[in-house]
Amino acid sequence: MNDNSNKVLTTAIEVLSCDGYDHFSMRNIAKKAGVHLATVQHYFPTKKVLLQETIRKVIDEFDCQMDNVLEKKTKSPEERFILVAKLHFSTCIDPYTAGFFIALWALSVHDPDAKSLLDETYQLAHQRFCRTITELRGDLPKKIVAQRASLILTLFEGANITMRSPKILRVSDRSLKKAFVSTALEIANGELKQ
Repeated sequence: MNDNSNKVLTTAIEVLSCDGYDHFSMRNIAKKAGVHLATVQHYFPTKKVLLQETIRKVIDEFDCQMDNVLEKKTKSPEERFILVAKLHFSTCIDPYTAGFFIALWALSVHDPDAKSLLDETYQLAHQRFCRTITELRGDLPKKIVAQRASLILTLFEGANITMRSPKILRVSDRSLKKAFVSTALEIANGELKQ
């Protein structure tokens, strides 16, 4: 990827995250990136291709960060779980990333390509949590591991929506992250009391 195509993708991510899909046009992205429309069209011949590559870039960057955390073999299974949980939660409450995924969710309702990429993203996230839960609790049946991974993803992804509401009581990001990660660890270990 050269500088111009990278600049276009970075701008496209920003537009989708901050302005929404309504402003996701090749002309608008070219203007904001400071390049000619022909430059955008050279690297991304259609809006659909640009959107697919934009989504893929965000997902690939997130996957790379997660894979780096999971490869830290010097960490204990609990430490790796906590690192994965913190990273996942951080992306859920980060306004830039959260805005991107909210736009992607809305888009996936009508765009099969966006839905496919979103499904792929959540399947990978689910697999990561299954892996870290299995490392923590190798005694659990796969069905229980999958259920707990689903609960943890729901907990974190729900934060993406609820924490954007001005009516939700705000606590510092640090204490909030700690509470969410602690709850996720309790779910993973089966310690959460009902």
